Amino acid sequence: MLVLAHWSNAFNARSERTSAFAQPFANKWLWAAIALSLLLQVAVVNLRFLNVAFSTVPLSFSQWLVCAEMASVVLWYSALGKLISRTFRKNECRS
Repeated sequence: MLVLAHWSNAFNARSERTSAFAQPFANKWLWAAIALSLLLQVAVVNLRFLNVAFSTVPLSFSQWLVCAEMASVVLWYSALGKLISRTFRKNECRS
């Protein structure tokens, strides 16, 4: 779950003000890095010889979904914070 949360944070880090949902495919290198990282993460969790090497156990699909849902909290929390920040900045400019 922590690795997935870091992926969400990578999208958040693209801008301090703009939502991660704005132009999500603008950085092809970020997507390539996430895809490679995802492939390696799935391998470490699901391949038996890597289970032994990294002391991991395979996860079911529903367990992967729970991890993704929990990790996405980072994305949503940051998006909300950026929205609030933009709203306050607009109000300050009007004053």
